Amino acid sequence: MVSLNAINTVVHALDFFHKKTGRVDLQCQTVSTFLHLAMARELPMQDLEKRTGLSQSSVSRNVAKLGIGMSPSEPGLGLVEAYEDPHYRRRKLVRMTARGTLFAKELAAAISG
Repeated sequence: MVSLNAINTVVHALDFFHKKTGRVDLQCQTVSTFLHLAMARELPMQDLEKRTGLSQSSVSRNVAKLGIGMSPSEPGLGLVEAYEDPHYRRRKLVRMTARGTLFAKELAAAISG
């Protein structure tokens, strides 16, 4: 039997994401990347690859869309930021910005309420 509550929650989450960002062109993999990061608050890029099942290039692209953007003509959402691990410079870490943390809290409230 299909759980309509679970499906309803997913639909509400996607609707909230689209309405709050004003971007209806966001792909599910971008939303998935955000949700995985929202649960952990900070992750190495490699862990995001494992959790989402996406390739390294897809994770990088989605982090850019959620962060600073793809280019000046394609600004990002400012919800996450990627940075170099200060202890291991070859590793990239991704964390929620203050805006991303607030967005995640609002999303959680919207789908639970």
